[in-house]
Amino acid sequence: MSLINKRFKKSRKVDKEMMIIDRPNLVIIGDEKILDDMKSLSDRFNVIFKMSAPKDLSKVINTKTIGVLVDEKQVKYRLKYFLNKLLRDYKLLPLFLISRSKKRTSFYNSLYDKGLQAVINWPQEKEIFTDILIESLKPQPRSEGMSKADAKLADLIKVHIGLHGNFNNINVKVIEGFAFISGIVKSLAEKDIIEKEASKVLGIKKAIVKNLKVRKTKKITDDEIERKLKMYAGNILGQEKKAISVKVNDKKVAILGAARCGEKIHHIEKFAKRQPGVLEVNRFVKIAPNTVKRNVKKAKVVEKKLKSLFNGVKFISVNIYGDFAEVSGTVKVKEHKNLVERYLMHMLPIRKVFNKLYVTA
Repeated sequence: MSLINKRFKKSRKVDKEMMIIDRPNLVIIGDEKILDDMKSLSDRFNVIFKMSAPKDLSKVINTKTIGVLVDEKQVKYRLKYFLNKLLRDYKLLPLFLISRSKKRTSFYNSLYDKGLQAVINWPQEKEIFTDILIESLKPQPRSEGMSKADAKLADLIKVHIGLHGNFNNINVKVIEGFAFISGIVKSLAEKDIIEKEASKVLGIKKAIVKNLKVRKTKKITDDEIERKLKMYAGNILGQEKKAISVKVNDKKVAILGAARCGEKIHHIEKFAKRQPGVLEVNRFVKIAPNTVKRNVKKAKVVEKKLKSLFNGVKFISVNIYGDFAEVSGTVKVKEHKNLVERYLMHMLPIRKVFNKLYVTA
């Protein structure tokens, strides 16, 4: 090989090394397996990762280091002492902790008070932990705390809820580990998400969402919401819908009756919470497969009998739940509407009938 080629190859190697040296780096005290979960961070921000043992940290950190990530699994003893020492020795570097076992809130809050940037709850937050690293470095609007630790917790709540929607208008105030969250959301589902995500932040004692309100809307009526929920319930329940009723009053939803299992009712409840304007969802459903079977059979028999008794009944539906029945459909004669109700009261062991029959003539 010629001398020129040797020099050229050597020059390229030096250039490559210089490019790596010039790139920002994140120092990781942890297992190399974690690098697989951090590829997106490297691709998005041109960051390289440098592995280090706890005792070698001072040799690995340099002027291009943008932060330190500590996996508690790699710190064999006195974790809090080790982290406090890092926070004292490297005050200008963001320090992140991967917490593999949940500790008392005081443990995290004392570290936040000394400057800890964020805690990743592993493995629960494995899928989003690179987003937490990035977003925690950004200023968070409408967050405040009584102490330095509280302020950091408020920021982290905004980070967590921000990964699940546009919640910039939500206010978060933390006082001694208690998070008070206020603002306006589009639906109960969003309110649930915010409460759930805020509660996930390690160091938070309780998320209080009393002042988190669902935006009221006059455009959508109770009847429209009820019709939509009944269609959804009918699709997933099939014949079981005859043992379930959905009522909407002043944007408050009530799910009543009996069901074979709770899973389908849970889906209906979640669907109701996603509807704009719904202020409250309550379920009064008994899990009783035999009751469902019996009520469905009764409803079918009564429907068949009503069609034979009353002329002009083209469509009729009867639902039975607890001590109540609901009848809907069409009749041609106005008197038949009341007669159907009286017939149901006589034939079924119920206290009341919700009559939703329409007179077509």
